Amino acid sequence: MKKTSFICKGVSIFDYHKTHASSYKAHNIAYQKTVNEVYNVKGSVEEVNSTASTIQTVTKDIARLNGVSEKELILKEHKILPIYEKNLINSLNKYPSKLTNGMPNFLGRLLKEQFALFLYSGESLNSLQLILKKTHLDKYFPDYSITPASKTKNSITNRKVLLSKAIRKAKRKIGKISKNKIIV
Repeated sequence: MKKTSFICKGVSIFDYHKTHASSYKAHNIAYQKTVNEVYNVKGSVEEVNSTASTIQTVTKDIARLNGVSEKELILKEHKILPIYEKNLINSLNKYPSKLTNGMPNFLGRLLKEQFALFLYSGESLNSLQLILKKTHLDKYFPDYSITPASKTKNSITNRKVLLSKAIRKAKRKIGKISKNKIIV
């Protein structure tokens, strides 16, 4: 990973979840359809605590609450992401994400002040790229700055691990960064 060629006054690392845009309705519908297609049960993201979680974990939690056995949860887990991503694309076309007020101006100001921007999320890389593109926030977060849960061979299911990985990625890209220059 090539280091940046500009002077960096600091690094701002964001958790995408409900900070940049709201796509709750699209996500809820995508989860409902995914749980039904993968586990053949009805359920909603409203039934579980989806904060600080990942697509796979939320989907399995919904299915578990609706009577799916642990064995079946594990057996079918590999089907979750591709089905969820397909459902999210369809849902976002019907129910677009709504940007948080002032977010583009805020991100633009951070860049103007020479902050490097990084993003982490429990979303898959494809889902996150789609949402960023549809909200026009992709120009603030190039691919190298994104740490999604599903980019690795074994998806990360812990947000703290995701944050640590995002910080390491920022340090590799920017170089040595003192802790007081990292804003999370």
